[in-house]
Amino acid sequence: MDITSIKLLKSLVDGQKKTSELLGLLGIKDRRLAYIIKNLTEDDYIEKDDTTIRLKETSKATLFRDITQTVDVEKLFRESNEIILFNIDKNITIDQLIKKSGLSKATTYRSISDLQSIGAIIKEEDVIKIDESKEQLVLFAKLLKTEREQKYEGANTEIIYNNNSTILRKTPSGKVAKGATTGFTLFSEYGIEYQTTHDYFCEQKKDLEIQHILLHAVFAANYSKNKMELLIAIIFYVKHKDKVDVLQLRKGASELGMSKIWLDIEAYIRRKQLKNTDLFLPWDEFLSKAKLYDIPIEKYTIPKPSNLLFREISDRLQEEKTIYLFGGENMRIKSLKDSTKDCDIVVENKNDFDSLAEILTRMGYDRRLKTNYSDEDRRIKPDDIFEHGHKSRIDLFTTTIMQDLSLSYTMRDRSDIRDYGKLKIGLLRNEDVFLLKAIANREGDIQDMAALVAGSPHTPHELQHGSFNWELVLEEILRQEHINHTKDFTIIIFEQISYLAEQTGIVAPFLDKLRRHVVDRMIKRMLRGGGMPIKETVELLNGGDITEPMIRNRIDSLEKSETVKKYSVGRTTYVQLIKNNEYSEKELEITIHRFKTYLDWRFPIRQKQSDQNIKELVQEIKELGFQTIGEIDEIIRNSTETLKQYENEQFSKRHFDGVGAVRVCIGLHHSDLGRKHSSKYFISSFGKYNNMAKGKFIPEHPIKMVRK
Repeated sequence: MDITSIKLLKSLVDGQKKTSELLGLLGIKDRRLAYIIKNLTEDDYIEKDDTTIRLKETSKATLFRDITQTVDVEKLFRESNEIILFNIDKNITIDQLIKKSGLSKATTYRSISDLQSIGAIIKEEDVIKIDESKEQLVLFAKLLKTEREQKYEGANTEIIYNNNSTILRKTPSGKVAKGATTGFTLFSEYGIEYQTTHDYFCEQKKDLEIQHILLHAVFAANYSKNKMELLIAIIFYVKHKDKVDVLQLRKGASELGMSKIWLDIEAYIRRKQLKNTDLFLPWDEFLSKAKLYDIPIEKYTIPKPSNLLFREISDRLQEEKTIYLFGGENMRIKSLKDSTKDCDIVVENKNDFDSLAEILTRMGYDRRLKTNYSDEDRRIKPDDIFEHGHKSRIDLFTTTIMQDLSLSYTMRDRSDIRDYGKLKIGLLRNEDVFLLKAIANREGDIQDMAALVAGSPHTPHELQHGSFNWELVLEEILRQEHINHTKDFTIIIFEQISYLAEQTGIVAPFLDKLRRHVVDRMIKRMLRGGGMPIKETVELLNGGDITEPMIRNRIDSLEKSETVKKYSVGRTTYVQLIKNNEYSEKELEITIHRFKTYLDWRFPIRQKQSDQNIKELVQEIKELGFQTIGEIDEIIRNSTETLKQYENEQFSKRHFDGVGAVRVCIGLHHSDLGRKHSSKYFISSFGKYNNMAKGKFIPEHPIKMVRK
């Protein structure tokens, strides 16, 4: 059960509540409350009468009321703890509990520790049991178990996966289980007619999207060790590659504990060496199925490289130009891979971009319409994509690569120049290509990163530079951070280098150092929008190999270096930046795109705002006389702590999105806006919060126009 549902039930123990009262108490929106009420009503906990909510007069609700007096129900039902509770028989070993619940070993041990800490269960050596002295709790656990067995599972249902946020079930074809249909059951809706002997169902916190359907099918095929099912899942992926993002697929595969399988799927499609060949049918079987399902050959083949491409470009140039290669074509020239589906080129300025674009058009290339960009294209964000009927696709970038890394002077200076006449090709060093592959996160990039580290004896002698230089990679990461102050790409790089270590055994010697550096950056990133409780900071960052002790240690380290400071309010300890980061591009004129980038940077953990809301805000603040982002940022930097207190006191800790936060900060400093009830910038109890803000007060910006 989610924490908000538990809090709602707890609030009803003392008596019925109005929906308006619950909204303020829980700090959620109407839509979320309606969803929770619907679920708790279906689960027989509550009933609703117009706008009044109360606990239902059932044995289940009565037992819930009783156990709130003896145990901490927020911990009892949190995440996987509830699953462990109703799977505990009178005496059960931990290994039996892991098998019965379907939870991982780590999750099971964490839940056992949680339940022990509130006195709900007793652990004697390897045996777990519910504390029998708590009779109401024993009865409640039995009721939950019986209800679940009768209502959801049944004799025909098998749980094939279960963790904190996702449950996968399979039933004989035609039988129904709890959850939304997923996996192979939905393939026909996506143009892949395939009949299986089972149907599949999913319960998860996230909305079910196409990547989840695909991954659930892959998981089911691997669970059953069914090669044909896995092949059909691969066919589904190839058919819909333009609709999914490899980065999201990798994250989803990792969450389902099948990263190695997904990496093999990427390798299978690209005809690379597999880690587990036993799972896959021969390539001829794939070709047969691809033909059966009318999948165009270009979806799974790579055009033959044109060795004349650069010579053709050179022959059409009016003056000498230098372009830089950093992707698959770079690796092909160095004999690090056999072929590549695209050619990644970066140029130094707009003039070079326009010149190259014009030449490519004359060579028969067409620009891909941005409306036809895949999710991956939109994430990588080339300045333009050029396509040809029988030549490699060209992704063209200007100065900035993937809107994160710059073509730095060090990258240019250490590149190897190849002469094609008027055209000079700068082949970026393997270390720089490695870094850019880590940012791109495209299909096959992990294998490419491994190949770059390993090198090849077949690389032309003049392009060899000895062993892979990890120090250059780390130096360039830190250099790029200095160049691109507003970007948070280091987190992505760390995730990919960690993934590389997990999947290939290639461990960067600086991995631990980079992990600490990334945790520091993540902490500072979260605190840009104001101080936070340390407990909340830990909860948001905790996961994977970033642990709670590590986060707390890094906060202590940042405190010693006088980067952050701790302070207490009541029993809660907060942490905040001592020097609130100033936006580096403060001189930029305010535009919709720039302001959206700024809001994402300043308030990274607040709810994302719609483009329309940002457009309206930009229009408003320009009418108020603000011209640059720095003028707004100065007000926000001096208002964040007051903003947090205002939210906590006036809105029961419900946080505004970025647009709302900006309006509050402006209202705090401008009395003619903040005092006006009809204004979007109105501040309740203006005098109180204005006085708080005056502790860091700045002169009011001249206002040209105030909306009436």
